[in-house]
Amino acid sequence: LASFQEDEMVQQALQRGVDLKKYGRELENDLRQAEMDSVMQYVQNSQQITDLHSQMKECDGVLARMEEMLHGFQADLGSISSEIRHLQEDSLSMSIRLKNRRAVEEKIQKFLDNSSVLPQVATSIVSPHINEAFLDAVVTLSKRLKYLEQQTPAADGSSIDVAPNDTSYGRTILP
Repeated sequence: LASFQEDEMVQQALQRGVDLKKYGRELENDLRQAEMDSVMQYVQNSQQITDLHSQMKECDGVLARMEEMLHGFQADLGSISSEIRHLQEDSLSMSIRLKNRRAVEEKIQKFLDNSSVLPQVATSIVSPHINEAFLDAVVTLSKRLKYLEQQTPAADGSSIDVAPNDTSYGRTILP
């Protein structure tokens, strides 16, 4: 009772001379009425509550399926990402191989330019006429043979770190 005396509403009721027993019964009746109204409202709205519950269950199902789809999508993206990395690695490897082939092609072209005898040169040398074309052909052939006689790799890199006379072509051409 002492704790209720400190309550502001109880103090106001006592100051106004309110009968607390009567006031307590009124509050109790009001609470019962509110409880009954609440139960009636619940009964009246039970179909809506049931519908809402069904909708929430259906929504949970849809969300669960979406989550499953998203997990699948995430796995697919991971797989695609892995494939892209693999393709990038392959592309880089191909790019390096192409660069290396072009570098070798350039050196082989230099080797061929320095060692091969063009058909016009051969034709001028075997021709029965000794003229300016014959002399140019002999000079050209002499340069090619000197190149092939080198016993160390060519300074211009055209023999790809092999002495021209150690190449298969050099061993075939040279006496």
